[in-house]
Amino acid sequence: MIANYEGASLVLRQRLAHGLQFLASYTWAHTLDVTADSNNSGTPMNPYNWRLDYGNSNWDIRHRFVASYVYELPLFRSSRGVLRAALADWQINGITTLQSGLPFNVSISTDTANTSAGGTYRPNLVGAPSANCGDGHLTGCIAGAAFAMPAQYTYGSAGRNLLHVRTCSTPIFRCSRIFG
Repeated sequence: MIANYEGASLVLRQRLAHGLQFLASYTWAHTLDVTADSNNSGTPMNPYNWRLDYGNSNWDIRHRFVASYVYELPLFRSSRGVLRAALADWQINGITTLQSGLPFNVSISTDTANTSAGGTYRPNLVGAPSANCGDGHLTGCIAGAAFAMPAQYTYGSAGRNLLHVRTCSTPIFRCSRIFG
């Protein structure tokens, strides 16, 4: 297996101050590989030169930001009796994850090389590849003008996992009571 990973991380942490604490991290990473699962089907496009499948790995997430936070609500702390027992010492918690999308192959169904290799066949790259896939865009999201069918008895020149799906996750919030 040939693989390469490069990454950098940054972490920011604030302990409890004025009822607020948070942890935020950012990771930039790039993963390249040639593996048995390089094309989601187990075989390379060109069985005679599998190094042509060296490209973005299936899990290549370039940017990832994660933040978790806790805020202790100051409400009703100075109250007494039932009001304090029922409504004091609550906190709001949340986790937010934002990340770039996973890569995907642009493929064709025709075995233009006529090898019956069984891998994922890719087209020729003739322009700047671009996509607006994700966020509800699933059909017609790839700029087709950037790709062309390879000539008979040749393999396509487009790289593996050339484009990325756009994604963004929603924050998760939770409200909980502090007992102790």
